[in-house]
Amino acid sequence: MKRLFGLALALVLGLAPGVYAQIGGGNIYGSVADESGAVLAGANVALSGGLGARSTTTGSQGDFRFLNVPAGSYKVTVSLAGFTTVNREITVVTGQNADLTFNLKVASVEESVTVTAEAPIVDAKKVGTSTTLTRAELEKVPNSRDPWAILRTIPGVTVDRVNIAGNESGQQAGFTAKGADTADTMWNLDGVSIDDMSAAGASPTYFDYDSFDEIAVSTGGNDLRAQTGGVGLNFVTKRGTNRWRFSAHGYLAHDDLQWSNIQGTELENDPRLGGSDKADHIQQISDWGGDLGGPIIKDKLWLYGSYGKQDIRLVTTAQTADKTILKSYNVKLNWQAAQNTMVSAFYFNGAKQKFGRSPGLGLQWEDTALWNQDNAYDDDWRPNGLSKIEINHVFSPNFFMNAKYSNYNTGFTLAPRGGLDSTGTLDFEDGVGRGNGWFNLYNTRPLKNVINIDGNYFASGMGGNHELKFGFGYKKAAVLSSTIYGGTSGLLGYDFGPGARYIHVARQGFLKLESDFYNVYLGDTFTKGNLTVNAGVRWDLQQAENAAALVPAQGTFPELLPAIDFPGGGVGIEWNDISPRVGFNYALGDTRKTALRASYALYAGKLNTLAVTTDNPLAGSYLAYIWDDTNGDQLPQPGEVRRDLGIQYYGGVDPSNPAATFSPNTIDPDYSAPKDHEFIVGVDHELMADLAMSVAYTWRRSSDQRDWAPRIGLDSSDYSPNAVVSRNGFSAQTFSPDPDLVAASGGGRILMNRPDYHQGYNGLELSLMKRLSNNWMARAAFSWMDHKEYYDGPGAVQNPTRTDTVLRNGISGPQDDGAAFANRAAGSGKGDIFFNAKWQFVANALWQGPGGFELGAALFGRQGFARPIVIVTSAGLDGNQRTMTTGNEIDSLRYPDLWNLDLRLAKNFSFGDRSITLSADLFNVFNSSTELNRNRQASSGAFNRLDEILSPRIARFGIRFNF
Repeated sequence: MKRLFGLALALVLGLAPGVYAQIGGGNIYGSVADESGAVLAGANVALSGGLGARSTTTGSQGDFRFLNVPAGSYKVTVSLAGFTTVNREITVVTGQNADLTFNLKVASVEESVTVTAEAPIVDAKKVGTSTTLTRAELEKVPNSRDPWAILRTIPGVTVDRVNIAGNESGQQAGFTAKGADTADTMWNLDGVSIDDMSAAGASPTYFDYDSFDEIAVSTGGNDLRAQTGGVGLNFVTKRGTNRWRFSAHGYLAHDDLQWSNIQGTELENDPRLGGSDKADHIQQISDWGGDLGGPIIKDKLWLYGSYGKQDIRLVTTAQTADKTILKSYNVKLNWQAAQNTMVSAFYFNGAKQKFGRSPGLGLQWEDTALWNQDNAYDDDWRPNGLSKIEINHVFSPNFFMNAKYSNYNTGFTLAPRGGLDSTGTLDFEDGVGRGNGWFNLYNTRPLKNVINIDGNYFASGMGGNHELKFGFGYKKAAVLSSTIYGGTSGLLGYDFGPGARYIHVARQGFLKLESDFYNVYLGDTFTKGNLTVNAGVRWDLQQAENAAALVPAQGTFPELLPAIDFPGGGVGIEWNDISPRVGFNYALGDTRKTALRASYALYAGKLNTLAVTTDNPLAGSYLAYIWDDTNGDQLPQPGEVRRDLGIQYYGGVDPSNPAATFSPNTIDPDYSAPKDHEFIVGVDHELMADLAMSVAYTWRRSSDQRDWAPRIGLDSSDYSPNAVVSRNGFSAQTFSPDPDLVAASGGGRILMNRPDYHQGYNGLELSLMKRLSNNWMARAAFSWMDHKEYYDGPGAVQNPTRTDTVLRNGISGPQDDGAAFANRAAGSGKGDIFFNAKWQFVANALWQGPGGFELGAALFGRQGFARPIVIVTSAGLDGNQRTMTTGNEIDSLRYPDLWNLDLRLAKNFSFGDRSITLSADLFNVFNSSTELNRNRQASSGAFNRLDEILSPRIARFGIRFNF
């Protein structure tokens, strides 16, 4: 593989490298002609602004371009001997293309004019769906100052929680867009991919919100630089300019600034509140920090640095405390090493500590069962956090290069507040987490030796212009993970109600694994007149394997689960995929105020490296026994394990050979990446200056679903129906596997792609965008989102038991062909939210009034999420399953529709180059108490208990100094 790496690197360098692998700025394209329309070659074009200067000359077609330009305001100057010099102001926006036309007049003497026309608001090169949040919107429209919270404003994106004034900040929200797998989300910080490869779809860090210059979010039609069809988040941080600037900010939200909204709800007299007049609510959120940037050497060397701290303190419905501390550091150095060479260095570290984190699962947790979270780092030469060096070089007006090298050292720990000396219980009967919680985790996940080399080459041909894009990428992801279930005793209780209480006798999990990711892409953007065509292909190689490790024997019953010295190896995973992309954009008429666009893409999914641990015997194993809670304390003790009644079910181990250095599970050698076929068609139209509308339709088909792990050697005919179970007016039925067939395979499962199954998505987005001019801006969007699943044959189902979500155990979801598909939130304080909404509306607006006053507003509405009712009951050796109730689909019941309005009022005081801004935000203006979560388990004594409502109305005050 090292040889392959070297060959690929040599190939790309030999071809001549060029621009950016991830979005780090915007692009300026232009053409220069005389009054008759004849193109002018050899004209000088200069780009100047506070971020330095660039220059180029027009080519044989009169064309020029500036690529990867940082967001900001610039002046473009075009000059040619014998013609009038023309100056034009332009604002560059991250992820967007600006097409400029210059018509030079013949001049008998030297003459200069300034054109005040704005760049077109319709992007004539755009083929997919994307949204850029400018600094004005990030700062001046009321929001929770959290990147996960602003995702709900992106057309087609559904987020699993509602963040009111920051009450959900410090935890990662689950989200999805347009039928894409949540695991295929792509996180990019200043042009570097920072995806957490062992928790696919998650970010490895938290951020300093105030350091963002702009945020660009793509949701479809992704170009060759993006691996998947999932949501692409591109965070662009600020940088130093030719003027020294300092800013400091502080925000405060407090319980004293908060209303009560439980009146008239069933929570009003709930004993869990202990007399409080609020359910889940904010105790205090303070958010402060500052940044400094400017020239060390003007037009040559710039410095920027920032620091931010958030202190988030919450009180849950059960009156437990939840405190989060987020600290973020940024340092950036930009050096204009030569006229055509820019070098930058960047360091970032986002540190998080959380005291009282909920494990989720839809339970109310005792204080001892909550987690305390801290940071963990790989102990090698690499500094903690992200370190990056980048070089941009222009070889000629037609040839650009970009190269990046980075490392990201990151990880975290989760420790139960009750310590490891006691045991824990997941009590689904009462809806409570007891004792020491669920598990203790130590986890490092560094990204090592991340390399990206990308190139752009421009040439004329076929009556138009070609922009050739090519690039190469490599990164190594490592994992070291230790998990202790149920404390040092390794005993974890499960209470599903009378006659269904079990103790898991669990062995510690200890994992070491490494993975490598390679990609090469080649494409062409052809422009002729009003037509732009994109076509290209991308190759991805994703590999993961287990390394040797040792795990000790089970803490209480070492004879049941002995120590294992694992030599490493196993089947491993290797995904090798080719992904074609094609798209076109046609601008109508000479004014190009209307553009028609369409795109097709085949995406290969992103590998979650933990999948390779399927056949690792150290991945965690347990034996489940009947629990006889003789002392009635609802916590498991060794003497309460009914070994005499035999093993009820088990996982990750063959009970007949518990010391085996190999797992009973395996991985299909043909296991491959999931595939998405995507079509997008759209129309963009400029209604008037700075105001445009957009309509886009998306069709997506997802197949070869990942993480399907049926039992080895069984099919649906090997399962027997169990008696129908009824409770609280609902009924459900499970199916049990043939015990002899299960024993024959040692209880093993095989990781494979799910056969005879696919998901489909049809969605429509209607958007309106008014960029900031004439003292106001607005952005509004309505999304219709129809995400369904389809069962195409018998292979899609092994155990016929209908559960409320697809699990990695061969047990399928609702099995309702053509019914709605709903993602289930996983962790980060949630875990029982099914975020499926068929419609959603968002509107953000800003008005800058006289006297330095500003008014901002954010309106959000969506359909209530799905609320599937389940009964937890036994499926034999497949354990207790959350079984869908008879006659119900996943969305037969829904929570009420949600609407929320936030407002912001600010006053700016200016003193020359200095200013002070005082602001007041009001969140949940109507003080709505919309239901967000109830206990859904009809088998539970806590069934239908109201567990969460929208956080109450609260005010937040802020101050900002700019010097």
